[in-house]
Amino acid sequence: MLSGLSRFFDQFTSPARREQPLYRLLLTLVAIIFVLVATVIVAFDSVFPSQDATTALQIGSIASTDIRAPFSTTFVSDVLTERKRQEAVVGINPIFDPPDPNVARTQIQLLRQILDFIDNVRHDPFGTPEQKTLDIGRITALTLDPTVIQTILNMNEETWTSASDETVTVLERVMRESIREGDLNQVADQIPTQVSLRFDSQAAGVVVDVVHDLLRPNRFLNAAATEAAQIEAAEAVLPQSRSFERGQIVIRAGTRIEAADYESLNELGLLTTPDRRAQMILRAFLASLLVMISLALYIARFPEKFNKSVRSLALLVSIFLLALLGARLFNGGDNLIYIYPAAAMALLLVAITHIELAIVAGFGLALLVGLMSNNSLEQTMLVGVGGMVGVLMLLSLIHI
Repeated sequence: MLSGLSRFFDQFTSPARREQPLYRLLLTLVAIIFVLVATVIVAFDSVFPSQDATTALQIGSIASTDIRAPFSTTFVSDVLTERKRQEAVVGINPIFDPPDPNVARTQIQLLRQILDFIDNVRHDPFGTPEQKTLDIGRITALTLDPTVIQTILNMNEETWTSASDETVTVLERVMRESIREGDLNQVADQIPTQVSLRFDSQAAGVVVDVVHDLLRPNRFLNAAATEAAQIEAAEAVLPQSRSFERGQIVIRAGTRIEAADYESLNELGLLTTPDRRAQMILRAFLASLLVMISLALYIARFPEKFNKSVRSLALLVSIFLLALLGARLFNGGDNLIYIYPAAAMALLLVAITHIELAIVAGFGLALLVGLMSNNSLEQTMLVGVGGMVGVLMLLSLIHI
């Protein structure tokens, strides 16, 4: 690497200095220091990951310390969005079809058949009371108590005829109403109020028991319509976003980690794997190397505008790294980056070098600051434009 950088710097050093091994070595050392220090500053969070053991956190575990956002960000939360969608789905009431009159017709027809059968049993001249009780008890559609069966058998003809007609009337009246599966018990409790008051308690009990056993729901869940309404409600939910400012507490100590918290930790890079950290360090290294090469190419292109001594290069590197370190320190909570003196480095370089070099260095600083700020275009523009404005204002003052 040292020999490669030496050959690179040979392209913009004077022939006389190319023969000075110490000069070439110092020049290469300055370049290496610049790239390494800039890489560490830009990728500080990856080079020195926090010691709060956030990488060991899982959903359901307890945070041992306060966990703060390392940078400001806003992201769409899949967890919160899905939670809102589930709430919207749960909020949709089941959709039922209109009452089906065929259910009532079927039950009324069955009731007439049962009443005809009971009437035949009552008039069987050869059946014993025990046999008649057994025959009525075998009606599969009914679960009549033996005392009710005895009441049916002991009724006189007139009372039985009236009770039979009342049973049909009550069942027809009740089945005209909307009855869902979950409404059966409530509707059954109202059957006694539907029976005419002209019947005594025993006859009314027969009517109630027979109607109760034949009561059926006539409104059924429309699964397709309900599912379509749930899907529509879920799709109407807008994506839910979360925002954090740098330094803001994401999870407080002693708090159990929920799915939304874990998602936030991942979005903030607090669950970054070693492979991901290596990628971020490599990205910072390549960006720092690019800035160093840009400055070196400019100095080589315009040698008359810069004294290419080791001291001058070291001073340029020192000013740049101090400005970059200042950006790292200001890139904290409470929007401190907005009071960062972005033009300070450019103004110093104008004073000791030249305006073009100050502009090139200013945009190089803006690139690295944007990179360390989670690829923030806003902060890149803030530093870049701030430096440019500072240089132009100083230039205008000089010419006044």
